[in-house]
Amino acid sequence: MSRLIKQLTKLIPTIAVCTLLMCMLCFAAPEDETAPEAGFASGIGSASDPYVIENIEQLEFFASSVNGGNSYSGQFILLSADIELNDTTDSDWTKYASAWQPIGSMDTPFAGSFDGGGHTVSGVYVDGAAYAGFFGYSCGDIRNFNIGTSYISSAAYAGGICAYSESGIIMNCTAAAQLSGGEQTQYMGGICGYNLSGAVIDCTNSGNIRGVSSIGGICGYS
Repeated sequence: MSRLIKQLTKLIPTIAVCTLLMCMLCFAAPEDETAPEAGFASGIGSASDPYVIENIEQLEFFASSVNGGNSYSGQFILLSADIELNDTTDSDWTKYASAWQPIGSMDTPFAGSFDGGGHTVSGVYVDGAAYAGFFGYSCGDIRNFNIGTSYISSAAYAGGICAYSESGIIMNCTAAAQLSGGEQTQYMGGICGYNLSGAVIDCTNSGNIRGVSSIGGICGYS
């Protein structure tokens, strides 16, 4: 009997630890479904709680995510700060600029809702990319957004805000990008290069555009 009591005495701490662990698992807090997606400052992508972008790293994450195949269809993104991709104070800034990869392509278009919050992204440098612009190819909505001093060059489909917009809306946006193309450049617009079955509303452009055909201050083709 005494031997049995000793064995039970040795087991009591182990039993207590196991019981404590089981209690912790049973009463553990549930996963927070409102936690922001990694890569954004905050938000869950809903209309009332959009994904928030407040710096270059988050903007690059968003661009990479779209170009990787996430269209953000039915989701909302909000820009909450002005962002400078390159310093444009030097007249020769394009010689040392880091290239911007336009958001979206024909194969991986953006299809969500992007609200610039009245903020400006400047220093956008795109040289020779297909569908050249801050947004490359969009089937979504782009609103309340400004492009500051920037340089965008392409052989076809170039725009300060969006190179190609399909069935989307671009509204209340401004652009001050220099658009430049070669001898066969076409479909270049200060706001949108090619607008297919969409709408461009209350937008203004102050950037210079140099091209050959289908060139417009707002849209190259609409």
